[in-house]
Amino acid sequence: MSVHPRVFISYSHDSHVSGAHRERVLALAQALRTHGIDVDFDQFHETEIVDWPSWCRRGLGPCNAERTQGSDFVLCVCSQGYFDGIENLVPPERNKGVYWEGRLLQQRMYDDKGNGRYLPVLLDGAPLSVIPEVLRGWTRVELGRFDPDDPDYEMLLCILSGEHPVIPVELGAFPDLRRFATHQLPEHGARLGFIGRQPELAALNAAWAEAGRTRLLTLIAPGGTGKTALVLHWLAGLRDAGWGEAQRVFGWSFYSQGTAEDRQASEEPFLRAALEFFRVQLSENASAYEKGEKLAAAIARSRTLLILDGLEPLQAALGGSLRAAGVATLLQALVRNARADQPCLCVLTSRQPVIEFAADLRDAAHPLRPVQTIPLDNLSPADGALLLYRLGVQRAGQGAIAEAGAAQEAELQQASEAFKNHALTLTVLGNYLASAWHGDVRCWREVELAAAEPDFRFDADAEYGHAFKAMFAYERWLESDPRQGTKKLAVLRLLGLFDRPATPDCLRALLRAPVIDGLTEALSGIAEAEWNTLLADLRTAG
Repeated sequence: MSVHPRVFISYSHDSHVSGAHRERVLALAQALRTHGIDVDFDQFHETEIVDWPSWCRRGLGPCNAERTQGSDFVLCVCSQGYFDGIENLVPPERNKGVYWEGRLLQQRMYDDKGNGRYLPVLLDGAPLSVIPEVLRGWTRVELGRFDPDDPDYEMLLCILSGEHPVIPVELGAFPDLRRFATHQLPEHGARLGFIGRQPELAALNAAWAEAGRTRLLTLIAPGGTGKTALVLHWLAGLRDAGWGEAQRVFGWSFYSQGTAEDRQASEEPFLRAALEFFRVQLSENASAYEKGEKLAAAIARSRTLLILDGLEPLQAALGGSLRAAGVATLLQALVRNARADQPCLCVLTSRQPVIEFAADLRDAAHPLRPVQTIPLDNLSPADGALLLYRLGVQRAGQGAIAEAGAAQEAELQQASEAFKNHALTLTVLGNYLASAWHGDVRCWREVELAAAEPDFRFDADAEYGHAFKAMFAYERWLESDPRQGTKKLAVLRLLGLFDRPATPDCLRALLRAPVIDGLTEALSGIAEAEWNTLLADLRTAG
């Protein structure tokens, strides 16, 4: 501390009571001087001839430039006599000095429009009631011992010296209170890049921009059309842009539970995870209806995006009605309470329409209804051709296909149309042609031979017949390699036992002895390195 703070002490002698109070104030003044505080008060000038009113005015005022007059702080030692004198509650012949100081102090605070210098001090347990009204509400100090080890006295020294015993940490960045959870959605390989679907992406962007007016957007299409890939690509764009104005994003896929009618799909894992994510507190015996209602209310409180992918396991096979009371209640509450000032949106994908919201569906005659649907068609021939090219189908006979014109390549488009421009089927076909036929597009016709196989049980013109035809050809090609091909087929059949991504531990458990007839014979005793190579080859093949 390079400059000693100047302090003026204002107090009442309280001589009509005893001299003890006067002696305590002197002890305080001497202790402060001992500890580097330049204190001035009347007892230091009792043997001098002093113009006391002027002396008080100077002492109560701020320091001059030379720091020879005035004070940085004024300690107002409050007692009953001090209170009575300032509030003029004593006979005229008593406490004139205190009354005078009180008027000067009040005028200074009035002129300064506040208080940055006057500090009430209570000694030895004096009550708060002795603080004059003008000083009440400001910082005060209560003192018993005049020792730097005493916390109250230390605080006084810190106030007078400008030191801070508690130093605040450096101001950090405000935390991002937004919350995002999309890890329950399936992964989608980005190695090929996203192809087409510009109108659908525009529709998703428009629905999110007007979230609140649109509460539910459904993407309805058969399996393998690309519903999930579309939503994941759109989500990736939002994520790469910092999620925009979204405060909450929560995604869940029901597809892992399967789609068979006799499979017991449950909404409970979703409800449990969603209630935890949105911090909804409910009793353990809360009904599914109550969970759905409370969840909808929590979602509507902020700008929230809810993704429900592959809802069909929760729908009836005939008609598509929801068989899950909690999810049904959630969606109904979101749709029923649609408001522009609650900008949340639910994007839902399914193979079947959600018939519960037929009356809420927006159309040309009802443009303000809160439910929109995007019927997702197969790829265009040009987009299908580009997908095949990116999968490695880059030759037509001996001639190479140029990347710049791949989308318009007639033979690629013809192959795409032969398989109905179906995204999943083209993915299987492209990987098959790249692996089995060195990427020659003209060899797609070889796939048709699979239809002549006596055990080919699927109608190639049925809804998924074209997909089964491509997979059947892939299977026959793998079987033609008795060493590695049969092992790869065995791995694929193991994976087919699971209705969700299989963990390495689960697969290793199936490989343990004894051999499972018709399933793991080709993999018996396989080395770790060969096993990893098989998995890597299958990943590369898509």
